[in-house]
Amino acid sequence: PLAPMSTLVLFTMLGVSVDDMVIIVDAFDRTSTRVSLEERIRVALSHAGTAVTMTSATTMVAFLSGVCVDLPSIQLFCAPAAASVLMVNVLQVTLFTALLVLDARRQEMGKLDCQSCLPHTLCVGGGERKPGAVGVA
Repeated sequence: PLAPMSTLVLFTMLGVSVDDMVIIVDAFDRTSTRVSLEERIRVALSHAGTAVTMTSATTMVAFLSGVCVDLPSIQLFCAPAAASVLMVNVLQVTLFTALLVLDARRQEMGKLDCQSCLPHTLCVGGGERKPGAVGVA
């Protein structure tokens, strides 16, 4: 059943998922750009995957222990939260990693962040890259 406490699960999962994203992106950024993209993802997930999986597992166990409490509102919060942690973990390792690969390919092609169909020369002006300009690293 949907309880007023159940909506708080969304905000809890937002925090868990952002934390996982930061860990994965940091591990990816620490890899060498001299190797292939597939190798970078493999190395990043071999380092970050363990941390993300362990934190998700411990968070899920904590929420599952809350299901054993005699307070119905805590049970109605913890049951969907435990299931959501598992779903967020699967999405981080599959969907977010795929989106990270697409973003890395975009960067390799020299495309902008928010308008990836346009090259830098159209947005910055004149083909020269000005330091400090919007969209220029």
